[in-house]
Amino acid sequence: MVTLNGYETYRMDSSAERYSWVCYQLSVVLSTIIGDSLILLASRQKDSFRLNEFLVTIMQHLAVCDIMLSVTYVLPTAISLLTDSWVLGDALCYAKPYVAYYFYPVNMSLVCALTTGKFLLLRKPLL
Repeated sequence: MVTLNGYETYRMDSSAERYSWVCYQLSVVLSTIIGDSLILLASRQKDSFRLNEFLVTIMQHLAVCDIMLSVTYVLPTAISLLTDSWVLGDALCYAKPYVAYYFYPVNMSLVCALTTGKFLLLRKPLL
């Protein structure tokens, strides 16, 4: 059983600092879920984005990866800061670092693919 408190995990003494981090992380989760859900809904419409199909697909994958990262990494961190201990069980405690290990490089690769795709479409536009 994982029994770390907030000081042992995050080295935060004051509750004001802890609550400011909780507010920040919850705002990140809310803005990610709302913004990426809007991107997914808008991209499903036929003529909402006048972009290449490749770029729309990359944006959809990036939005899904952002939602998964915020729900499986940022939200548990905010909950553990709010409660000042880990309350989500041992399995999620041990899985949380691995989620970040896989999702961060995927996010970076998708951003690189999106940027490269935009550059190539500007250099050699499709008719």
